[in-house]
Amino acid sequence: TELVKGIMMCQDRNIAAGGSQFAEQVAFGFELTAAQRTMVESYLMRKWMGDASRVNTLALGGVELGEGASFSAGDAVLSLPVLKGASGASVTAGGVADVATLCVGTLDKDVPAIEIEGPVRFSDIVSVTVEEQIGRQHEGVYPLLRATSFEGLDLAKWSLSCSIRGGRKVSLVMVGEDTVCLKVVPPGMMVIVR
Repeated sequence: TELVKGIMMCQDRNIAAGGSQFAEQVAFGFELTAAQRTMVESYLMRKWMGDASRVNTLALGGVELGEGASFSAGDAVLSLPVLKGASGASVTAGGVADVATLCVGTLDKDVPAIEIEGPVRFSDIVSVTVEEQIGRQHEGVYPLLRATSFEGLDLAKWSLSCSIRGGRKVSLVMVGEDTVCLKVVPPGMMVIVR
């Protein structure tokens, strides 16, 4: 990002545009997350227009949902760095931002551990923990997180932590455009030659 000189704003235009008035300008030396941007917009709307109803955000340290539990924030954008859930947990919101830690309790091939009705934006690096021990009965693909849409999704930057038995190999994969899954494959075949 480049530095902005407040006194020079709008002087780079080739056309005569007038009538612009600035009540307040806020500048940051770093890029804001979606949730931070929403909070700044909400502050400015409340301060200068007396109404922040167009901008709605809720900053939480984290949410932990039990099996089948749901959490609804209406149309608010949730700043949610930690998201923990078990099979069938769901979140409804206008969006979920800043997800950096995803923790899954139990695995189910048919039901995502966490389902989010709304768009999800991730931090640059995401840590995924699967608490259930992975063994022979877990071969296949397990949906961990399903959402309306994803922003900033780069599985190559995600880390995965889980307890594995029997030499199984695990990885994070996308199924379609809306589901992050855990893929568990059996160990390779071993040939002994005498």
